[in-house]
Amino acid sequence: MKNFKILVLATMSSGKSTLINALAGIDLLPCKNQACTSKVIEITDNDKAQKFCGYAIDKDGKQQYFEIIDMKLLTELNDNPNIDKIIINGDFPGVYNTQYQATFIDTPGPNNANNEKHRDLTLNLISDKSIDLVLYVLNATQLGTDDDSELLTKIAEELQFNKDKFLFVINKIDQIDIEGDESIEDIVKSSKEYLMNRGIKEPNIIPISSYAAKLFKTLLIEGQFTKKAEIDMDFYFNMFVNPNYNMLKHSHLNSEIIKQTTTSQLLVKKRIGQSKWYNPISWFPKYTNDFQISLKQKEYNSIKVHNALKSTGLLLIENYINSILK
Repeated sequence: MKNFKILVLATMSSGKSTLINALAGIDLLPCKNQACTSKVIEITDNDKAQKFCGYAIDKDGKQQYFEIIDMKLLTELNDNPNIDKIIINGDFPGVYNTQYQATFIDTPGPNNANNEKHRDLTLNLISDKSIDLVLYVLNATQLGTDDDSELLTKIAEELQFNKDKFLFVINKIDQIDIEGDESIEDIVKSSKEYLMNRGIKEPNIIPISSYAAKLFKTLLIEGQFTKKAEIDMDFYFNMFVNPNYNMLKHSHLNSEIIKQTTTSQLLVKKRIGQSKWYNPISWFPKYTNDFQISLKQKEYNSIKVHNALKSTGLLLIENYINSILK
């Protein structure tokens, strides 16, 4: 099956790693306030995989295989100066391999001071003909930083050849206080103007809360929660059942993808063991989609959690990718 390469870009503290974790449905990449990714990490989606596995390549080209890769191991590999690249294989539950197999490429980004060659690599990858989609992550709380300038100029040059090759994600939208003097509509409008002023015409834009999406998806597959995540779950659930935080209403995207996401139904299927696995498209009608989930002595209805997940904007990204993979 042919690979569909998705380059994920962002400047520091934009939540790029959290977005990839939300798409993966688990805590895989390390997430910190400072630059998290110091290596090129390629993660290939495998719909049949039951775990994340892969190998690391050192500076001499030697490979070391790992049967299971989790955040702890990936943090160690990421911090190891002798490791040059990390290759991972696992299931992204909302992305489906039909004619193509998606590979997410995570780079250190242009403002990583540790290795200037990675900055050049990132700039070169944008114009690489083998890259099928560029997922650019902006920080809703730090729009218009100088760090974006060179990268966006390069993107503007490429956009004239293929507009749909680029998808702009405004992350950390949950940090916008809509009851104060901010609004999601204004943030999206400002982002669009900011991009267009840099030569990017009619950009595809999705506002999103990656962190809330990761929480909701983890709950739907009955994954593990830390004590902080349990507290955050209740807070973000109440936020995204509020219709004012529905990102589907604020996205600048193909109307068919928005419609498909709005009408998508939750479905779960069994994996090895007894865990449930989230799936937004009704491919397995014999399984139930309406059940109760207990967390910290609180009950959540699966359909309501799925609707909150829709509102985060994550399913728009998944459906955008799936529309191309078909």
